[in-house]
Amino acid sequence: MKKYRWFLTLAVLALWVGCTKDDDGDLTPSLLDKDWYRIEDSADPTDHIRYQIYSEYNLPVYYNDTIGSDFRGYSMDGLPVVHYEIIDFSYWITYVDASPKITYELNEAYLTRGDKTQVKAGVEFVRDYVLPSLPKRLYPMSMLLVDDLYRNYASDPRGCHEFRTYQGLTCMAVGRVGQMAEMSEADKKYHAGYVQATLYAEDIVENRDFMTEFETFFDAAEKTPEGTSYCNLQLVGRSSNYSGPSYILQKPDEPGKRLHWLSLGFLNFSIENLVYMAYENGEVNRDLSQVDTKTVGYYTPSYEQDMRDYIAEILVGDDAAFEQKYAEYPIVLERYRIMKQLFAEYKASLGE
Repeated sequence: MKKYRWFLTLAVLALWVGCTKDDDGDLTPSLLDKDWYRIEDSADPTDHIRYQIYSEYNLPVYYNDTIGSDFRGYSMDGLPVVHYEIIDFSYWITYVDASPKITYELNEAYLTRGDKTQVKAGVEFVRDYVLPSLPKRLYPMSMLLVDDLYRNYASDPRGCHEFRTYQGLTCMAVGRVGQMAEMSEADKKYHAGYVQATLYAEDIVENRDFMTEFETFFDAAEKTPEGTSYCNLQLVGRSSNYSGPSYILQKPDEPGKRLHWLSLGFLNFSIENLVYMAYENGEVNRDLSQVDTKTVGYYTPSYEQDMRDYIAEILVGDDAAFEQKYAEYPIVLERYRIMKQLFAEYKASLGE
C-alpha cells in the first residue's frame, strides 16, 4: 500500500511541476487539482460518521463507487459537461486492465430506495472493528463497501466466486455490507480480522523476507512427495482430463482424507483461484463449503493467502474455539501456534 501512495504522490507532483510557472519562470505547484478523496462533513448521520473516520484516520470510506463530480463547462452544443470520478479497480499506474478481475454489486437498498441503514452499519463496522487496531502504515488509500464481491475469470465462466475483499491500486473493496447489520459479534470480529489480515499478509509478502521470517510456519504444513510445499498447486480428481502439472486427490468424495486442504494444514482452498466448479442439473454448484466433494478439483492457497487465513483467525483471538473446531487436524493446530508467535513478533517490529 505504501508504494502505491508514493507512485500517486510522484505522479501528482510531476503534473504540478510540469504545468505551472510563476512570474520569474520558476516551476511551482498550482494546487488547483481537486482532491477527490476528501470527505466533507454532512448533516446526514451516515456521511457524518464517514467524515469522523476521515478526520481521525485520513481514510475515505465510500458506499458508492461514484465519489464526486465536476462541472467542466459546456460542449459545442451548449450542453453542460460534467466529469464523474469513479473508483476503477482495473486501473493501475502503468496500464488499465482490459479484463477486470473484480465484479461487485453496490448496496441495493441504498441504490433503489435511498435507505442508508445497511451502509451506515457498514461504515460503523469499519470505524469500530477494522481501523482502531490496524497500523497506520497499512491503511489502504480508500475503502468501498459493497454487497456481493466476485473475482472474474474470463477464460472460464464457471470460475466466478464470492469472496470478502479485493485490493486495487486506489481502493480496497470490502464485501457483505448488506449483512453487517445482522452479523453476530463473532462474525463481525472474523470479517474485520479477514479485512485486516488481507492487509497484513500483503505487507509481509511485499515488504519482508517472508519465506525466511515465516519459514517455520510454512515448514509445518504437509509436503508433497517430492518434499516441496503444496502452496499454489492444483489438486484434481481422477475423473479430470486436465493434462497439466497437478496432484491427484486420492479420495475426493471423502472429506478429511489425505489431500483435503485441512489435512495438508491449510484452513481453506484458494477461493481466488478456484476454477473447477461442479455442474448439477445443468447449473453451477457454488456451495464453496462442499468444494472437496462437489468439484472436479481445486487450487491450494498461495503463500500470501495461507498466511492471511491464519492471521484472520489469530486476530479473532479465540484460541479455545479454534482448537475445538480443528481438533482433528494436528497440523492445523501446530501451524496456528507457530503463526501466533511469528505474527506477534512481526507486529512488534512495526513499532506502532
